Amino acid sequence: MLVVSGRSRQENRRCLGAKLRGSEIITRLVIHRSCPVVESVTWQDYWQRCRRFFEADTRLVHRLNRLKFAWPSFLRRPKSKRRQLAYCWRYFGLLHHTLRVARTEPRRGDPLPVLHRILAFATFTVEIRGSPGKAAGLVTNRNPVYQLGRLPPNAPPPTPRHVPLVLPLGADAPFYHYRQIRLEKNSGTTLLLCPSVELSDRSKSFGPIDRLTRLISRKPDPYWKPRSRLLARRVLAPLFRMWRPPRQPQQRLSELTILDLGAGTGHLAATAWRYLCRSFPPSRRPRVAIHFVDASGPSFGRSFGVTREADDIAHVEWTKADYRALLDDDNWLGANGPFDWVFLCRLLDNASNFIVEQIEVLDDRTAGDSFRCKPHWCLAPRRQPHGISELAVRTARRNTLSGTLMPQFSLSDYFGAMQAVVTKDLDAAHPKLQHLPVRCFNPASLTTISGRSIVAQIMKVASAIVIEDLDLMPEYLSTHREQFGLAGTAAIHCVSDGFATESQQYVITRPEWADRLRGVRLW
Repeated sequence: MLVVSGRSRQENRRCLGAKLRGSEIITRLVIHRSCPVVESVTWQDYWQRCRRFFEADTRLVHRLNRLKFAWPSFLRRPKSKRRQLAYCWRYFGLLHHTLRVARTEPRRGDPLPVLHRILAFATFTVEIRGSPGKAAGLVTNRNPVYQLGRLPPNAPPPTPRHVPLVLPLGADAPFYHYRQIRLEKNSGTTLLLCPSVELSDRSKSFGPIDRLTRLISRKPDPYWKPRSRLLARRVLAPLFRMWRPPRQPQQRLSELTILDLGAGTGHLAATAWRYLCRSFPPSRRPRVAIHFVDASGPSFGRSFGVTREADDIAHVEWTKADYRALLDDDNWLGANGPFDWVFLCRLLDNASNFIVEQIEVLDDRTAGDSFRCKPHWCLAPRRQPHGISELAVRTARRNTLSGTLMPQFSLSDYFGAMQAVVTKDLDAAHPKLQHLPVRCFNPASLTTISGRSIVAQIMKVASAIVIEDLDLMPEYLSTHREQFGLAGTAAIHCVSDGFATESQQYVITRPEWADRLRGVRLW
């Protein structure tokens, strides 16, 4: 165990990063009294329960031993291309052949615990002592699924979408990527934190994620700068020009009010406002009153976006509540409103649904044959270097009838085994089917607890709603408008300009303001 206590964030990152990069297999990271405690086990303990399945087949034992040899060799030189290839080849070869043995030799015993332990390789759970919440975590530079996405020559820049779903030990359902934290500067050591895909457990998962984030990082979102700049330039600047211009050239602008629902740390709204204010001379910079609403209350390390240069901040308030329940309270809206702008940034996609979809036929010609693009074939020495180009672990998203699909064909065994473990049915991992991750928008996130429209509720006390979301497509907003009417409003879809996070941006405002905003008019 390693207890990180009484240190600065930089020291916490160094100590935690050194432990997580060790040769042990991390299973749990427990936070006790604001101290992260790393619990690890040895190889012998990790595979003890799988011995009955493995020991009767020397082929699987040899594959396991080769993976055990490749693991510390790769950690000693993680930037070596040859060791990356060998590491991923050993891992996915073990997974593929374990699935094959489980299908062809059903008398061998229950293979699901074995598959679960292979899927949980290089992942761990994050918990708070005495709290029911549980999240998942992994370190990118030691995870074979993440490394596989970086091997093709035309691989996109490293992104958490290389590992869209993980299934650590002790979990009954997968976890999806949510936040990444850089542990050490210029080392490439990044920690991915993941809440549960189960909606009933998801709110509890954010507690450990938030606690660990505050202990080791001040900048939990690596994209905060481009997100803030884009939001200020594309959305806030035209909205501000339509908001209450000064009557005299030298007159200071009056106070503007912002409601930030699902504020997180409060960083995005505050920094976007700061980028907007840079276009004004100091003597004419407006002041803003910000009201943050989040499921977690204010504490040290939160709302740090407004802790410096506070001369442009007139008032800050924090409310701990669920936004869907809060917007049902007309008395709260009337007492705290009206607001000039309301932010819904990365809030709606936190309620999205995640599934593993079975596909019979590939509709992507560039992915090649499903058998050829498997890692245990592409990375084999006899197929190098040409086999690497056949890997298909893309992070681009594709819209389908069931949601947003990620065409990561080379990870079909990985997701198929995950589906079998979760459903406790080995037939779910059929070898002739492709298994791909799908995330889809949850329409319930646009309604309050009592079933009212959150857009209609907010527009009672606001001039404009700014939405930034990963899964909210234009057709979902149009369907919501057909269902609830939303009279006296207009919606603009700010067309994507290639931003790294691929988020969709919308502005819902008065019809007379919508004509002065750039984008596609939805209604």
